Amino acid sequence: MLRTAAALPRPGSPPRVLDEPLRTHVAQLESLLDKRGRELVADAFDALDRHLATTDIPGAVEGWLFAASLEAMRIAGRKVSTDETIDVLDPYTGAVVGTVPAGRPEHVREALSIGHGYRSKLTRYERQRILMTAGEKIAARRQELAELITAEAGLCMKDSLYEVGRAYDVFTLAGQLAIKDDGEIFSCDITPHGKARRIYTMRTPLLGCISAITPFNHPLNMPAHKIAPAIATNNRVVLKPTELTPMTALALADILSEDTDLIPDLLS
Repeated sequence: MLRTAAALPRPGSPPRVLDEPLRTHVAQLESLLDKRGRELVADAFDALDRHLATTDIPGAVEGWLFAASLEAMRIAGRKVSTDETIDVLDPYTGAVVGTVPAGRPEHVREALSIGHGYRSKLTRYERQRILMTAGEKIAARRQELAELITAEAGLCMKDSLYEVGRAYDVFTLAGQLAIKDDGEIFSCDITPHGKARRIYTMRTPLLGCISAITPFNHPLNMPAHKIAPAIATNNRVVLKPTELTPMTALALADILSEDTDLIPDLLS
């Protein structure tokens, strides 16, 4: 189940108990203050606890914090869950902010087999529409995705919002380039030994399947840089995000699978 990073209390619940790392930070802060300063800090935390105990989580945020779609990985568009799961932790407090399936070798084999065996027939226009739509959906869910990045990666909200904007750029730029004819023509009669001939080149998708592994530091932008060019060039891709920050990548897969016309076999 996807849980809140700070385990926000529901209405009527008792005051929040500070996580141990946060308690340590507060103790260090208090050691630098005089008696009146410590009283002010204590009053501020008491006021925050009273506010949280009587304030419900806004509906929009509630939908994100407990979204069941983030619990499953996707193999060729199909949601897949496993008995074994991985806890995703807040890097600062160590609190569990979500759980994701623990993929096994058979899942990897299935995803790569599907990708390797599929040949996409999407036109340049169709690929452009998929990518542009994905960019629009990312922009529409900007706040939601930024909060998810902050929860699992620990980035400040300013940096998380910036990252969502960068991911939008990646998908829309890939969409613009998808309709560009990348074939080239070379004249051969450019040397004394050259003949009056021309060479034509044409780029085609890979015969195999792209295997993409992404790190923790940019949970949305790094997967975007792997997936968007693959779609633009009609290639199939299997993405393996780090287990430290996998939830944002799963949210991106949900957008591509549910909100665009992407062929399921193109992405796992």
